[in-house]
Amino acid sequence: MIKMGIDADRLYSVADVAGILNVSRKTMERLVKETPLEYVNLNGGRQYSSIRILGSTLINFIEKNTVTGDRKPLYDAKSRKNTIFRSLQGRC
Repeated sequence: MIKMGIDADRLYSVADVAGILNVSRKTMERLVKETPLEYVNLNGGRQYSSIRILGSTLINFIEKNTVTGDRKPLYDAKSRKNTIFRSLQGRC
């Protein structure tokens, strides 16, 4: 299955994933280290050149971490009133 141009059954290297996400390799290495992104270590060592990420894992990671513009704005632009604390009485 290919979704977002990513083959779900293929193993991607850190450099490939960095290219797909449009980030530097160093940023991708930090993401692998700091996030719960599942990967396969081919050599058993700590080198990032031996790490491979499954395409389905990458697709799930992108879907969970994509920011969309669906949020409601804090202030209504026309009335300049606070839309979140509108029902609260008194000063905030």
